[in-house]
Amino acid sequence: MNYTNIYILIDPITNEIRYVGKANNVKERFKNHKNRCRDTNTYKRHWINKLRLKGLYPELEVIDIVPISEWHYWEKFWISYFKSIGCRLTNTTSGGDGSVCGNKTSFKPGHTPWNKGYSPNEETKLKISNALKGNVP
Repeated sequence: MNYTNIYILIDPITNEIRYVGKANNVKERFKNHKNRCRDTNTYKRHWINKLRLKGLYPELEVIDIVPISEWHYWEKFWISYFKSIGCRLTNTTSGGDGSVCGNKTSFKPGHTPWNKGYSPNEETKLKISNALKGNVP
């Protein structure tokens, strides 16, 4: 069975979860997020560009590894979940609708996730735990 990654982008200043996405190749997808020429008029792009002006980039953490046939459901689930606990996400849709601006690495058949079997680090687990408990800074 083929798997894909559901990931979050975290603001390095506030530690807020700001974006939920899906990628087969997380390293390549992260490079796309950092490319200032991408999706120039989106809320996400404005946020990332503000960070860039301070010499910063979002932090990327994989939060789930799911069967590729179910990624639509799980991306929607995580977006809905994080919004329900008050995260100010920059996602413009409810998820599961695929790429709008060319996340081509997520849709190439035969790509294996670079971090298959990866689970979030202890810091990310703590952030998610605190968010679940309502202890968001």
